[in-house]
Amino acid sequence: MNSNNKTSAGMRTLVPPYIITVLLGIGALFLVIAIISSPEEAFEASIQGLDIWWKMVFPALLPFLMLSQMLTAYGFTHGLGVLIDPLMKKGFRMPGASGIGLAVGMSAGFPSGADAAVKLYEQKLITSKEASRLASLTHFTNPMTLLVVIGAAFYQNPVVGYVLILVHWAAGILSGFILARFTTKNEAISVRNTNPHLQETTGPKKGMLYSIYQTAATIREKDGRSFGKLLGDTVSHAVQVLMMTGGSMIVFSVLIRLIGKYVTPFFPDYLWSSFFELHLGAYALRSTDMISQPLQFGLLAAAIGWGGLSSHWQVSALLKPYGISTSIFTFGRILHACISYILVLILWTPIKMWLVSTKTVFNDAYPGINGISEPVINGFQYAGWLGMLLILLLTTFVFLSRWIAGWKSTRGPFSH
Repeated sequence: MNSNNKTSAGMRTLVPPYIITVLLGIGALFLVIAIISSPEEAFEASIQGLDIWWKMVFPALLPFLMLSQMLTAYGFTHGLGVLIDPLMKKGFRMPGASGIGLAVGMSAGFPSGADAAVKLYEQKLITSKEASRLASLTHFTNPMTLLVVIGAAFYQNPVVGYVLILVHWAAGILSGFILARFTTKNEAISVRNTNPHLQETTGPKKGMLYSIYQTAATIREKDGRSFGKLLGDTVSHAVQVLMMTGGSMIVFSVLIRLIGKYVTPFFPDYLWSSFFELHLGAYALRSTDMISQPLQFGLLAAAIGWGGLSSHWQVSALLKPYGISTSIFTFGRILHACISYILVLILWTPIKMWLVSTKTVFNDAYPGINGISEPVINGFQYAGWLGMLLILLLTTFVFLSRWIAGWKSTRGPFSH
């Protein structure tokens, strides 16, 4: 613990805190001056950010954020973490308990994965370096953002969201495998290698399905809230998260517009938008017709893999109080973005055939925000099938891995 804190403290001294404070203060001053100099453009950019958030992001994500919190309270994500246990150990060279973080990150989106990593670090189930790597591995964009907001609302076709989800998850898994090979290098897992809830509750070893049930039951018992209380808490939490998202979208919308005018007028807007904020970047890429279709879709996938600087700051706010370095996390974001871009270019022919078959045209101007209710509703229906498919794939993978392991040890597929 002490060595990790010393290492992270040494890394932080490379950039003295007072220099960061001065730079941020100067940047804020210049932003105020730019707003005073161009009040009309700042107001228009603010209205645009508010418009996108209120009419698309808020109604699309509010129900899912509530449901994801309820699923966590009922132990669903923890049970899914038990399923992913073999993948975490062998694939990502992480303790089995970290499977909870991957399940939460893939289902609820960032920064839930980083929050789970911090909690595991507090319980001494993972080390500081593993927490940084887990925060990067679990930094997935909320699937509802891809399916409903970007696919159904921005592109008017949920199939776009399906393609983005598959590319995003595949690139994230690949980047996690690469990080595991380059950052561990014969490093042994020296912490507890099992799910803590599983150890506390299973008693006699009765198999994986029983372990999943016991884990979910234990989490639900520890939560203890009635349905009415849970519903109220989920509404409050979801609205708070979306308010923070809306505030960042409005601020970054103004910042991007002013940077484009005064600093880099030769840069296309979608580059800065994608760098700072995911929703604004996806909207800007959808609205542009200045680049080719594969490049546009590749940049969109890369922007989703990057996640936006605003999401990085959210993760940093969670990790830094515990002395957890963010360097691995940042490298993982860059790697995720690059792999996403490359995957789109490699798979563009089948992707284009799929999109053409659903009459999705990328170079058309954005048709507006009216009349999106039907695609959004369809997006929720497709999301249910997608969740069922994900559970089926994970279950199949774990059953096969357990069966192979049991066959080799001649003790049966579900023996421990």
